[in-house]
Amino acid sequence: MASRLLFIVARDKATLFEYLTQEVSSQERAEIILDRRRGERREGVRTHEPERRRAERRCQPGVDGALRSHGFVVIRTQEVGPL
Repeated sequence: MASRLLFIVARDKATLFEYLTQEVSSQERAEIILDRRRGERREGVRTHEPERRRAERRCQPGVDGALRSHGFVVIRTQEVGPL
């Protein structure tokens, strides 16, 4: 299976997003997107119901830290063929 590169750029890095769009988007297997998350979806932990999740499901480990420190992160994904 072929792999793809997904560039996620922090919302406050519009200049970096434009630069990557111009430089990398010509690559057939690359996609550049702005981080669309706006914060935690959960409002808070309920006291009467324990948290069942074992880990955060929304992103891969290190993505939040890389976005904060570098302004972008690159994730290699696998393309899925027809079922």
